[in-house]
Parts: sequence; C-alpha cells; structure tokens
Amino acid sequence: MRLLTAPPMPADRKVIDVCGDGTNNLGRPVTEARDAAAEQGVIINGLALANESATPWLQAHTHPPGGLGTYYRENVATGAGSFVLEISSYDSFAEAIKRKLIQEIS
Repeated sequence: MRLLTAPPMPADRKVIDVCGDGTNNLGRPVTEARDAAAEQGVIINGLALANESATPWLQAHTHPPGGLGTYYRENVATGAGSFVLEISSYDSFAEAIKRKLIQEIS
C-alpha cells in the first residue's frame, strides 16, 4: 500500500495481485489488510495456487474448508471487478498469469 500512495506515474486504477498456495500465515489478519486497501479504492485480485504437498501439517494451511479458491474469494479479493483465479498446479502458473493479465486489461 505504501507504494500505491505515491505512484511514479498517475493511474486510473490501483490493483494488487495476491498469489499464494495457502492461507495467511504471517503478519496481520489478511481481512484487515484487505479492508484497509479497499478503503483507499484499491482492487485486490487473488491467484490461488493449488499445493498438492502430502505433508500432513500443511493440509490445514493449503486446503482450508471450502477450498483455497473460496478462501481467497472470502478473505482476499475486493473491489469492483476483482476476481480469483484458481491455478491447478505449479506447471500451469504461466498460463494463469497470461489469463490474469488478459482479464485485468480487458
């Protein structure tokens, strides 16, 4: 948000893309950060990256109730036209970034 308060060039929109493979695990509550950005008219899009790690202690973080896409829709994304892309694997990440850019620009 600090970078968006004094951008080097004027912009019609302020957008943050949040990409991750699990729930928030560091810093203040994600909903608090989302709400602070929304108050300043910032749009937040989410890229929820499936993590198929078999590590038992990661499951609650990477597979929250309802799925990671739902977590991102309910806790991360905000603003008019915001969206969440669910990315099925690390191998499909490049294609998802291309889809994200097309969706944001259009």
